[in-house]
Amino acid sequence: MGTRPARWGIHAPNLPPPMLLADARPFPNASRHALDTADAPHPGRCPLHAAGELGCGEPPWNPLHRHPEAAGQSRYLAPEDGELVPILGTAPATAQERAIHARFQSKVQEPGFPCVAARSVFNRGTYRFGAYGRLGSSRAALALCHDLYEFAHEWPVGQPAFASLIAAFPAPLVADESAFEHLLWQQLQLMHDIDRQFFGWDRAVSRDPAHPQFSFSIGARAFFVVGLNPCASRHARRTEASLLVFNLHDQFEALRASGKFEPMQQAIRQRDLAYQGSLNPMLDDFGRQSETRQYSGRAVPHDWRCPFQFRYPAAPTGEP
Repeated sequence: MGTRPARWGIHAPNLPPPMLLADARPFPNASRHALDTADAPHPGRCPLHAAGELGCGEPPWNPLHRHPEAAGQSRYLAPEDGELVPILGTAPATAQERAIHARFQSKVQEPGFPCVAARSVFNRGTYRFGAYGRLGSSRAALALCHDLYEFAHEWPVGQPAFASLIAAFPAPLVADESAFEHLLWQQLQLMHDIDRQFFGWDRAVSRDPAHPQFSFSIGARAFFVVGLNPCASRHARRTEASLLVFNLHDQFEALRASGKFEPMQQAIRQRDLAYQGSLNPMLDDFGRQSETRQYSGRAVPHDWRCPFQFRYPAAPTGEP
């Protein structure tokens, strides 16, 4: 592969050396290891994770798995018997993580909460959760990229269960929706600047944030990102700590192909109208306008421009 040129402008320090990156590869359409969800303690979890065997002698599919800061800051927690448990050998859930998780779970499980997909994720336990420190920080970007690589491997393309990764950020205390929006895009930009060294953009979606078919890509997998914060004007987006919820884009496509997406979408909009008293002006069908307008939850003006910038080169994968 050779040494990465200095012009790549890395924001996060101490990334793995080229000899480790040479083994990194995009995620396949099926998990690298066969999954038996009937026997696995968590739906979709690699059995070798459950057994504590992360390497297995094969080339690493998580290019940050040997990075001391990224792996050391990993907060990949799974729900089990009402508790949050680490499944990658990381430290147990902190009191702060348990408190943020409990409050958010309580909100989502309110009878009138609009997002039926979120309710399903909590009811089924098909989510991962962690607190990543400061929103908009390089340290959070490293740890979150690490954990999203794990998440994308755990839920490969075609996995039937709808799943989300919920990232909490206890700091800073945002002053208003605009401040949260700024930090959200700063966080996603930092993550992209790390990810582009290992993976290309998901070819199923656009990498132009103004394009109607844009979705954020990490690990060559597209994600729809939902931001929640204490200052949100929409009741459903208002939480005690800032949160970023990463939903795999291909899950929505699977719902659309099965004819289940439109009924779910209509149910969410009707419930949101009852919950808020008004329809969310930012909601739109995928492909009509860029979904970036929905990420922060703020009602952005018509002439708003997304601050995210796709940067070249995308990754050492031969893509342009």
